[in-house]
Amino acid sequence: MAEIKIKSREELIYLLSEAAEIEHGVACSYLFAAFTMKNDASEGLSEDQLAAVQRWRRVLLQVAGQEMTHLTLASNMLTAIGAAPQLRRPNFPAGSGYYPDGFALVATPFDEETLQHFLFIERPEGMEMDDGSIYRAPGQPHPDPVASSDVTAEPRAFATIGELYHAIEDGFRHLSERLRPDTLFIGPPRAQATSDYFSFDELLAVVDLATAIEAIETIVEEGEGARGDIENSHYGRFLAVQEEYEQILAADADFKPSRPVLANPFTRVPSDSPDVNLIDDPFSVEVCDLFDDCYEVLLQMLARFFAHTEETTTELKALADATGSSKPLSVASPADVNSNVLPAHSSRTTLETSTCPGSARSVMRAASWTAVPKRSSSSAIGSPALMPMRTRTSPPSSSR
Repeated sequence: MAEIKIKSREELIYLLSEAAEIEHGVACSYLFAAFTMKNDASEGLSEDQLAAVQRWRRVLLQVAGQEMTHLTLASNMLTAIGAAPQLRRPNFPAGSGYYPDGFALVATPFDEETLQHFLFIERPEGMEMDDGSIYRAPGQPHPDPVASSDVTAEPRAFATIGELYHAIEDGFRHLSERLRPDTLFIGPPRAQATSDYFSFDELLAVVDLATAIEAIETIVEEGEGARGDIENSHYGRFLAVQEEYEQILAADADFKPSRPVLANPFTRVPSDSPDVNLIDDPFSVEVCDLFDDCYEVLLQMLARFFAHTEETTTELKALADATGSSKPLSVASPADVNSNVLPAHSSRTTLETSTCPGSARSVMRAASWTAVPKRSSSSAIGSPALMPMRTRTSPPSSSR
């Protein structure tokens, strides 16, 4: 695989947008798996098994929260160089046509294969590993462009998330040398998301080369671990879960930590990813549509935060608070986790649940301020929905 060389602002924006899409999609994959996990001993778990499943759920929720931090840091890097944040992503399952060969994002219930897929995603740079996902498509490798262009950015091949971010770091260094700092970092500093607004401790404002590199190091070290230390990284934490999972399976071959949930469930077939499972229970469809609407409003608020113009500091704080960022995912209550248990098919008597991804819509800036006052007078939905958003290249959705 050829080394990625970023020689223009357009190429840097393209790869940062791709990184933001991946962070967004990975967070949703982890949340989906966490919400499929059993929550009570009455679901066929011993007390020891239930305690293990609850520990694993906390790991998934905490890692998903850090992925949201990474999405925000990628957005800060984009706005720092004068670009808009990328809050869209492809529909699940996302593989061939969106990302390089072998890299896929899926919404699947928590099991051995899903956990292996998460390890594959978070693996350190240079590590060879099989991907456990049955939804991984062979894909079409992204060829390196014959000649670089300062006008049009081209897709680039990368093997790991760490490799992508190291290429982005090299791009920042190269462009900082090629351009004056005030020519590269042209975004308004006030548009940066920091811990003053959101509850993520690792957030920092990206205003120059040093802070851009610090943001990248935070992302890479939390994902694959610092050099020689992976225990507290996403990869290390998933590896510890896998080891405990294998021990429980060795003692009980019938152990199942998750409910029988549809993989990649939708209420309508999306135009860009037809390999999905449809929900047809009328009540579940309605709940999923409401779930999607809440997620859409969340993205509208985030888009307005990053693309704000005349908002005061108080109004920006209101936008941030309205996203629910003050409640860490790691302390989600059992009621929040159980709120997604719904039948997928009205014609089946066996329980087959879903976590409600639905149709795609565009993000509207103006709608965010319309939604904020309503939130204070109505109860919030406990669990974040997983509405697929369109990517930077996919055609408009006609699913709704």
